[in-house]
Amino acid sequence: MAVNKNIKRLRLANNLTQQIIAEKLNISQNAYSLIENGKTKIDVQRIRQFASIFNVDSAELLNDVPLNFQNINQQAQVTSKHESSEDILHLLKEQLKVKDKQIEQLILQLEQVRYTGNLFQHGKINTKS
Repeated sequence: MAVNKNIKRLRLANNLTQQIIAEKLNISQNAYSLIENGKTKIDVQRIRQFASIFNVDSAELLNDVPLNFQNINQQAQVTSKHESSEDILHLLKEQLKVKDKQIEQLILQLEQVRYTGNLFQHGKINTKS
């Protein structure tokens, strides 16, 4: 799921309007609408602002699959009938490692896009052939 779709999903899940979120971000409702509809790029700082507003980890905004610790906990409870607590802890740690790697990769991609955009803005990348 794209970042903009995660933002919309969280806004609706929290029963918030675009206007309310726009005010928290100190932008117009129209500018917010462009973000939510995927027509504006979102930088790392803005992702952190959204995460703070929705009281989630930035990873939930960046991830294709929403992080749902409640589901992980339910899975652990079902699994606990058959496995030891150490096995469950190991399983949870492995799941978090995968999520951490995905987050690191996404942040690197965002930084590369940002760097390339800065080079282009300052004329250091020539687009003429």
